[in-house]
Amino acid sequence: MSSSEVSELYATPGSADLGVDTGSVTDIQYDYLGLAFDPASPATPGDEWIFPSIIETSNIDNPLGKYHLYTAPHGNSQTKDGDTVGVALFYSDTLDTNSWTEYADNPIIDVSEYNASHISSPYALYVEEYGKVLLYAHGDNDKTRWWHCSDGDGATFDYGGIAIDTSMMSNSSEASYARVYDYSIPDRNNSYTMFFMDNQGGTRHIRLATSDDAKNWTVDSNEVVTPQPQHDGNVSNPFFFKYDGDYLVAFHATSDNVYAMECGQNIDKENYVGEIMSPVSQDDGGVAGPFFIKDDAGSCYIYYVAGPRLRRRSPTES
Repeated sequence: MSSSEVSELYATPGSADLGVDTGSVTDIQYDYLGLAFDPASPATPGDEWIFPSIIETSNIDNPLGKYHLYTAPHGNSQTKDGDTVGVALFYSDTLDTNSWTEYADNPIIDVSEYNASHISSPYALYVEEYGKVLLYAHGDNDKTRWWHCSDGDGATFDYGGIAIDTSMMSNSSEASYARVYDYSIPDRNNSYTMFFMDNQGGTRHIRLATSDDAKNWTVDSNEVVTPQPQHDGNVSNPFFFKYDGDYLVAFHATSDNVYAMECGQNIDKENYVGEIMSPVSQDDGGVAGPFFIKDDAGSCYIYYVAGPRLRRRSPTES
């Protein structure tokens, strides 16, 4: 890619602009490709791989492949099979399913090094001003932590600290499932934008935090996504993206479907546009945690998690 193409890609919310189309985002059709990770694999720490986050590695000095995928189970050594629980790394030269190789030194972030019952929902972001990958993950559910890549390889991370926690909000018991974007909200002049889930008295919303350095964060007082009747009580796992000129957030809900909401360029709208994913027969009744990414040819892939909570797996659609 040319330098201008790279700059355009990194200036776009999320992993990529999904493109221009005359139809609604709810009309997009995807083909099921299969499982990216088999939860029955002997390498799986527990019985699930979930919350996939993928980066293209052209800016990394010594990448393991063209793409790095970060994932984790959601539990600890008592609730999962085995005692290796934390964030894991896979790598591939293509986004096609069944192409991923497990990093030999997983987990790259081990829960045993922290005073936490689990570390999960990793999200990786290459930050150009540092020339490094930053990684965010929650553990426990009341805080989101951050790490920075120490060796420039996208595989070795040093702990940075706590990005957000429930003390930054009123009456909140969770601050988790964060995803961070190199996006400046025009009317706020911040450099980085975070979407995350909080829990207000048992009802989970999606909220916003902003930062100038991707390390220190200010939590917005208002929710971005509030559960609607069709969501069956809770919303979670936001993904910020652009489609046909609109700025949207994709998220999953208690209903086990994935929805989209138009949030606007200034994250000041709450226009629910509808359902964008529902389970296919292979999904065991539920879909969650959508992650959109385009390859060099312009094909868009969705990595997501499927199945009942705490027994989820990671399929791919294109």
